[in-house]
Amino acid sequence: MIRLIPLLSLFPPLRLRPTLRLWHRNATTRRDLRALDTHLLRDIGLTVTAAQREARRPFWRR
Repeated sequence: MIRLIPLLSLFPPLRLRPTLRLWHRNATTRRDLRALDTHLLRDIGLTVTAAQREARRPFWRR
């Protein structure tokens, strides 16, 4: 007999909360990065290309 593992057992609440926080931070940071102009990007040591590449990444990727 095959036992199916409930989806929530793969992501227990203690591990899910930090993951959701990280995803939210990634989404927020990448959205904010899109809003920076060239001058501000230069101040933080990023090129426009690098900032665009980072901003396009999905929130769930590190």
